[in-house]
Amino acid sequence: MRAVSLILVALFSMATWEARAQLAAEGGPIDIVHADHGVFDRTMRKASFRGSVDVRQARVALKCDALNLYFAPANSNDGGSTASAFGAQLGPAERMECIGNVVYENPIRRVTANRGEYSASNRLITLSGNVTSVEAGRSLRGAQMTINPDTGAVTIRGAGGVFGGGN
Repeated sequence: MRAVSLILVALFSMATWEARAQLAAEGGPIDIVHADHGVFDRTMRKASFRGSVDVRQARVALKCDALNLYFAPANSNDGGSTASAFGAQLGPAERMECIGNVVYENPIRRVTANRGEYSASNRLITLSGNVTSVEAGRSLRGAQMTINPDTGAVTIRGAGGVFGGGN
């Protein structure tokens, strides 16, 4: 059983998924650089990673305790299909959720939060729970932050109101 778990982790650690999900404006594949454990549910079209999860896309890094990736059906009309590490035909990643000790970093901003989610349908990253964003030596804190990776626009909501801006 332990050998099977190690093989699955090795497969997932090297996994690259076709991305409709955009953590970075440049786009590109989503690389799972590291995870202690990985499970794939073919029926749910869901890949779950646990333990020191490290994800990269272009110049963006995303780290968290747990990550769930949800894929579109293979017959979707928005980007074809991609094969998983287990041979199932899947469409592109359409939703991603990060749970616990979330860190989102790009070349200009580092954000920490309790939870993060990306949805390809609205193309926004939403971070929530004890959000702290540091950019050029300035920090913002709030309950929720929304980032548009295409435009760099940021909105943070918290105790003091709503603040918004772009790069």
